[in-house]
Amino acid sequence: MIHRRQVCLLLFILTTTFGYTQDNVPATINKTDSIEKEILNYTDTQTELITKGRRLLLDRFTAGDLQKVKEVKDYLKNQVENRDYVVLFPFEHWLILYWTKEYTELINLIKNPDAFEYTRVNRIAPQQDILYERIREKSLISISKLTSEIYLSGLSEVDNDFLVLYLNAILSGKSSTITQDKLNDLADEFILKYPQSEYNNYIRENLRFKFVPSKWGFAYEFFSGYGMATGNLTNHFTNNIPIGVAFDVQFKNLSLYLRDYIGFSKLKNDISYPDGTWKAKSQVRVFVPEATLGYVVMDRNRVKLAPFAGIGGVNFSPTEKDISNEPFLKNANTGGFSYMAGFNLDIKLGKDISLNEFNSGVGFGFIRIRYSYCMPRLAEKYDGMTGNMHCFTVGIGAFGRTVKRDK
Repeated sequence: MIHRRQVCLLLFILTTTFGYTQDNVPATINKTDSIEKEILNYTDTQTELITKGRRLLLDRFTAGDLQKVKEVKDYLKNQVENRDYVVLFPFEHWLILYWTKEYTELINLIKNPDAFEYTRVNRIAPQQDILYERIREKSLISISKLTSEIYLSGLSEVDNDFLVLYLNAILSGKSSTITQDKLNDLADEFILKYPQSEYNNYIRENLRFKFVPSKWGFAYEFFSGYGMATGNLTNHFTNNIPIGVAFDVQFKNLSLYLRDYIGFSKLKNDISYPDGTWKAKSQVRVFVPEATLGYVVMDRNRVKLAPFAGIGGVNFSPTEKDISNEPFLKNANTGGFSYMAGFNLDIKLGKDISLNEFNSGVGFGFIRIRYSYCMPRLAEKYDGMTGNMHCFTVGIGAFGRTVKRDK
């Protein structure tokens, strides 16, 4: 039989343990339930107000109730929008102002240099919807109507023309017949009509996007051809076949040509030196470094012509291999200063491309036909080395200019 004291002790232990368990349920469970309920019941009234307001604005705009559109727009801008929330993006706002004919407010907003900045930094944007797409779509269809209403506004002529220009700017681009080229033409017409207008700087900075090649251009060329000596030089060296590379630097129509011509020739007759003889039929290298200035006199769709003149050098020398075998030949170089003149005829390859902000550069490939007349002053250093050299080369290369915005 269980003793009465044992029964009492057992009851005491059970009661104490049960009470401890109830009193020590982890606090985090209760807290988690509370946060979960708060999240489930949370309503962001500001976001919902903006979302529903934009929806109402779209409905009234679609229905043609412009008075209600103005009322909703004013309420959203004046009562709801603040430093934390954006209710209308600039283009949405401005197109609505075109429809509600609030032109003075529109002009002031457009001229505000911070017009776009407030949507970018630390502000909550509206939830994605089709408000802008619908307003823009209807504005494109109704651009003639909107333009006519601007000219009936009673504003000055210059203000009216600017508002029309800006309307075209907002509606240009994707799915629009208003191209950037058309917008550039309208901007040019405005600036020409109002050369002293306060709007001109704004138009140049924000609406007119014309791109032109820079004044500086660069080209490279790889070439080969044929070189023919004249005068007494023909008694010593055969005509040569060159290979070479060239680089052009062009400013406007003035070009600097830097060329490195290496010709392959042979010695016709023995040439005696105190320590040996440079034997006939030995390989000869003809080096013609060049720095000349040219001027582009014709630059058409397919052809570019530039005569040039300048200085360089002409040098006839043994090969490195022959010099290593016959060290005395290191003194066999025949070379010196030279005057040069001639022309470049570039036949352009490929098609011209339109200039826009996405072109990092513009230019063309070319086949270059070149003639140069070299007039070396060799006879001043070497007896009997009189004569000049005709150089005909054909090369392939490319010319390009960087693109910059024209303001």
